[in-house]
Amino acid sequence: MKSTSNWLAMLSFVFLILLSSTAHSQMNEKAKLRDSLFGDYTKAKIEKKMGKSTLQVWEPHIKYSNTLPPLMKEVMLNGVEKLQVEYDEIWKAEYDSIFTAAEKKKWKGQFDRTTLYWKDNKIQAYTVEKSYLSDPSTGKKLPNPSHKVTSIYDRAAILNKLSGK
Repeated sequence: MKSTSNWLAMLSFVFLILLSSTAHSQMNEKAKLRDSLFGDYTKAKIEKKMGKSTLQVWEPHIKYSNTLPPLMKEVMLNGVEKLQVEYDEIWKAEYDSIFTAAEKKKWKGQFDRTTLYWKDNKIQAYTVEKSYLSDPSTGKKLPNPSHKVTSIYDRAAILNKLSGK
């Protein structure tokens, strides 16, 4: 009887350790990404909503990048061009933390926008949107200046970058 109760106690203990390490690793993902090379999300706009979306790099950005020398093209088209993503939480931030207050005021609305997509506390995708006045592949002015997706990273790429791979 005593060995059975010891065995059950040990099994319960192992289960609790596994459960707590899983919860820690999920929360750790959010902690690692809150202020990282992917941006400063300490003051991010956080939306708790479920959804599914197809993320896609803006076609003129792809066309323009394909005209560049190979090394520049590689940098411009880093990540994936299209990604289907499910999410239950979105973090949005402007990449403006390296600028002074005067620069932030002067260039308001023109900073890169970054977005993290989450599902069940696990990172799913990261996007970068840049502000454009014209189509980079043709040079024609856009009717309205706007932000366009220029980079998409999937979960594997994000975790690889966080781990230093």
